[in-house]
Amino acid sequence: MPESLIIGTRGSELALWQARRIQSLLSEKGISARLEIIKTQGDQIQNLPLSKLEGKGFFTRELEEALLDGRIDLAVHSMKDLPTDLPAGLKLVAVPERESPADRFLIHRDAADPSQPFGFRTGARVGTSSNRRIDQLRYHRPDAQAVPIRGNVPTRVQKLRDGVVDVLIMAAAGLNRLDLDLNDLIVVEPDLTVWVPAPAQGALAIECRDPDDRIQGILADLNSAAISTLVSVEREFLKLTGGGCHAAVGALAMPTGRRMVLQTFFENRYLAVGGEDPGQVPARALALHQKLNEPSAETVWLVRNHEDVADLTRLLEPSGRVIWQQPAIRIRYEDRKNLIMRATRDADESDLILFTSHNAVFWTATRLPVFIRERQVLAIGPATARAARDAGFENVLLSSVGNTRGLVTEWELLPLKDVKKVFYPVSAMGDTDWIQAEPMKGIEFRKSVVYWPEALELPDPLPVTPDVMVVYSASAVPVLSPVIKAMTHPIRLVSIGPKTTAALREQEIRVDYEALYPSVDEILTGILGS
Repeated sequence: MPESLIIGTRGSELALWQARRIQSLLSEKGISARLEIIKTQGDQIQNLPLSKLEGKGFFTRELEEALLDGRIDLAVHSMKDLPTDLPAGLKLVAVPERESPADRFLIHRDAADPSQPFGFRTGARVGTSSNRRIDQLRYHRPDAQAVPIRGNVPTRVQKLRDGVVDVLIMAAAGLNRLDLDLNDLIVVEPDLTVWVPAPAQGALAIECRDPDDRIQGILADLNSAAISTLVSVEREFLKLTGGGCHAAVGALAMPTGRRMVLQTFFENRYLAVGGEDPGQVPARALALHQKLNEPSAETVWLVRNHEDVADLTRLLEPSGRVIWQQPAIRIRYEDRKNLIMRATRDADESDLILFTSHNAVFWTATRLPVFIRERQVLAIGPATARAARDAGFENVLLSSVGNTRGLVTEWELLPLKDVKKVFYPVSAMGDTDWIQAEPMKGIEFRKSVVYWPEALELPDPLPVTPDVMVVYSASAVPVLSPVIKAMTHPIRLVSIGPKTTAALREQEIRVDYEALYPSVDEILTGILGS
């Protein structure tokens, strides 16, 4: 083994921080290493936006050439800069750690406007050369002006201070690693489902020659299997889209119990797609994106209120589909003072609040004291989790199993510690037998019935002739059954959850697709027939 390994790195402050970090990890294992600074095309050409440069690997190609030439033993990269296809003779051998994957808006105080999305004024000049960031900026803030900006992290921040731009979009990872003083600026970090980062953003990557058993053996111990799995899913989605590391593609993989959810931004569309097999999620995500691009004249009846299906409607309407939002039930909420007082006590004394619907979130947020929002929350499904966060609950854990019976199988996999008491606000129609299951033994569930469904009268005749119908709740089936049976035309019926499916089949109504999870991607799969 050589006395000292040679680590190839770019010369920017951030790149040197990352290389020194790997140098330190190697030193902890008794392995010495020195740094070799190599200039890349991206470093040398500073007067053009990255989108104007030809090819891929603007910040990695020269490092890879040095590896192949034997001038260095390993190269350290920001993984988001690394092309998905590596040159022959090289291998990605370790993904040791990942900082926050988020983007941040750095806002000059003169350009601040808290009333606007992301907190900056109308018409602001926003510094970014990233196609992904430019497309998302146009999506959320079409009034803003994207201004190309290059340079290392401190240089770009100084340009913001000097007034070259009003706002700067930066990766949180670089800001955190360099520990820059940003007290004179306003910093806004958008939600990761609202503004999706680049695939593998925040992750470090170590590349070496292949074969090179000696070096690979040393570096393999630095790999984090968990992080490697997540970034591999993100990079696979990028690869399937045909884009390079500077393409207008966002992807972030998030484990949620037994499932992995991949949040994507592609072709000006946000879509979260989940699955129990991480290897299948990227292809499924791309297939749904492609299916949504296909024109259709179908009429889709979503048996739900408009505000409950806004995301689904926004995804379906551009294809030409007619969306009819008509619920079959409405929700009545409990307002008895003694129940609210008891629920306040139970929630305050509990270690966890379990929300299985946005209705339970709404009741808890509007009836119980504000301090209850400090409790840890477990929310079933992304819509429920988002409702909890929007309502001000500070510590929300997402379970994407889709229903309470699925939660039984996932419970022990969730990062829950010392949970002995659970506050559980439910519907009068809710299934609570599951809390007696074996994994729940020893946990005290403090159940409160806080809302119940009430039948609505549907228009007669219906104002549309639906081709597809999505039934969300077993409670709606008694109202819908005579309407469905009276239909004389073919209809594709999508049911949400096993309880709803069972209620429909009891009425001898055929279910064409059962969405096991109440997530947009599962419902889309049924609607699109994919």
